[in-house]
Amino acid sequence: WIRLTMPDLTTHWLVQSQGLVSSATPIPLECLPIANITSPISMTLPNMPSGNYEIYFAVDDGGCDNILDGTWTEYLGFTITP
Repeated sequence: WIRLTMPDLTTHWLVQSQGLVSSATPIPLECLPIANITSPISMTLPNMPSGNYEIYFAVDDGGCDNILDGTWTEYLGFTITP
């Protein structure tokens, strides 16, 4: 699970097949065992507005049930300035 909180406080989820998706309901990045991730996950975020952002990373319990259990979470705050 990768959640991005925008400066306007909207919530977006990084979805492997769709990119960033705006949703108040959690959407998983991908449903697969973490050991199967063999390359870095990258995302391009063009034209991002200035402001404060928070990006959250979460690893689920592996149930692939689309319920964010938050077995492990971490977040990073950053600011984009013009």
